[in-house]
This record gives sequence, structure tokens and C-alpha cells, in this order.
Amino acid sequence: MEAVDKYGATYLKNADPGKSELTPALKELRGELHRSVKAVTTDIGERMQYNTAIARMMELVNAVYKVSEDELASEAGKAVLSEIFGKLMPMLAPFVPHIAEEMWEMLGESGMIVTHKWPEYIEELCAKNEIEIVFQVNGKIRSKVNVPADISKDEMEKTALSDERIKEFIKDKKIAKVIVVPGKLVNVVVK
Repeated sequence: MEAVDKYGATYLKNADPGKSELTPALKELRGELHRSVKAVTTDIGERMQYNTAIARMMELVNAVYKVSEDELASEAGKAVLSEIFGKLMPMLAPFVPHIAEEMWEMLGESGMIVTHKWPEYIEELCAKNEIEIVFQVNGKIRSKVNVPADISKDEMEKTALSDERIKEFIKDKKIAKVIVVPGKLVNVVVK
């Protein structure tokens, strides 16, 4: 409700952020929205995992607060926020129908939210440009970094071995082997 109070005045019906030049932060926020719609749709419709659906929507709201006020106040930011509110309110309705209805009305929408169709997501926007990789030494997490999603195994290994925290833990030790799990982790085994 706080996000609607704070940003609701910028809401534009049928906003299309795809027509705007988005900053990297706004692109990531829009991707987060579409990943959230996809996850909540799956959690409710297929998996019946209601707690994870609620958690995913909370993560989306937290992602909004991570973007700077200046970016959100721009025309592109308003379009992204509008798209978020337009998709988030119908997703909230099954869980908190009265509150979702109130927020829907605060946004200036007419008609009951329960008659609004379920939000759709754009598959291309669901793909992450970056992923978080965990670096371990002897099975213990020592560092985490964000890398491009299409990083190769060799690049993952090089990045791990050049990480300052990893260098500290492997200094003066012999590397027995390096285990790379693509897209997940690098474990440096030392003796």
C-alpha cells in the first residue's frame, strides 16, 4: 500500500515501457516484473505454492525501492512503475482482495479488480542478463559476484581465481582442482 501511496500519482493507464528508452536499472526492474508475473503464475496455477507467490511479489516491491527516485520520476520510470502496478494489483487480488481493490481504485482504475484479466508476461524479458555466481574454497562460500548470464566455464574459473577474497584463501596453498558448475558456482579445492 505504501508504494501505491508514494508512486500512485504517476500511474498511467495502459503504459508501454517498451516504447521508452530505459536505463539499465529500469530494464532490470521491468525484467524483474515479468519474471515475477511468470513465477507467481506458475506458483498459483501449477505448483499451488502460495507462500512463494507472496514472497515473489514482496521481492518485486523491494526491487522498486532499490531504483533511484530520479529514475522512477522520469517518463520511462513512470511507464515502468505503471506497468508494475497494472500487473501487481491483479496478482495481489487473490491474496488480499479488499486491499488490492482499494489500491486499484487509488490508481484511478474503474471496475472491480476481480473482473480484470490475469497479467501476462513477456518471455524475452524474463531472461536475466546477469547471474550471481558463488565462489567457494574447499566447499565453503568465500565470495559472490554478478557476471553476465552467458559466461563460459573458463571465464567463470578465471574470474574466481582473480577474485581478491579467493586469492586470500588460496595464497600459499596448492590448488588440487577447480570445480565449475556452469551458472552456479566455482569451488577451488586447495591443500
